[in-house]
Amino acid sequence: MTEGSGISIDTAGHCFMREAVFKAEHGGFVCGRDLRKGSKILAADGSIVEVAHDPEVSEKRGKVVLETEKAKLEVTTDHRVVNVTHDGAQRKVEAFKLRVGDLVMVDNQTESLTHVDFDPATFKVLKIVFHPDKPVEAFSLQPTIQSHGHKMPKRHGGGRRTQNHRAGEDEHLSIPDTQGYYSD
Repeated sequence: MTEGSGISIDTAGHCFMREAVFKAEHGGFVCGRDLRKGSKILAADGSIVEVAHDPEVSEKRGKVVLETEKAKLEVTTDHRVVNVTHDGAQRKVEAFKLRVGDLVMVDNQTESLTHVDFDPATFKVLKIVFHPDKPVEAFSLQPTIQSHGHKMPKRHGGGRRTQNHRAGEDEHLSIPDTQGYYSD
């Protein structure tokens, strides 16, 4: 999973994209589709909120894509987002009302929206209600490019072996010779 910053959102029954991920109560992350009634996640302020009802999957038309320099959030048009006024007050605003330049909360800091887009297609979404009704940070799993780890050195049969040297090391590895046959 690619971890990024989440935009703080209020959650009274409005919908998340099915791919939404939340901070788990004891560290790590949990997918929204894995939440059940009684599941606990971290609110944006670090306190614990509980899933009030089993999440409902439904189809909704239209989503809003909100982006700041550090975060991206995709939610339904009526989803409540924490908006910060220019005098510092926080208020709940439906996602479709936000514009580029509006201030939102990201990692408990104010950030300006750099991109706002609307997609009119129909999407499968999760209706999740948290108690108490506090802002949470939702993350998304971004598709990633497949890659490999560090290449293993080739193993050679016979008496030949490869040596793994780091730059600047003068250390030579050796294996002592043994005479005769090995037995237990």
